[in-house]
Amino acid sequence: MGSLQDLLFHVQEHHFTIPQIQHCLTKLGLKFCGFEVGTITQDFKRTNSGEDDAYDLIKWHTYEQAHPHAFAGMYQFWCQKVG
Repeated sequence: MGSLQDLLFHVQEHHFTIPQIQHCLTKLGLKFCGFEVGTITQDFKRTNSGEDDAYDLIKWHTYEQAHPHAFAGMYQFWCQKVG
């Protein structure tokens, strides 16, 4: 049954990088409000201690380059409409 369900109702997944997410958010007029990553946030803040660093996708991209398994293949984040 699982194979038939996969064939008929295949979920289309897209793999995004952090820079691609940033581009999409900008294009949609949305502001990045942070990741849902628990303990990874604590590790990130050890090297990114600025007040707004947790909301800086460029800094998160740099962090991910140094820690490629940090997000375990899935980004969970918050965003909101700008303005």
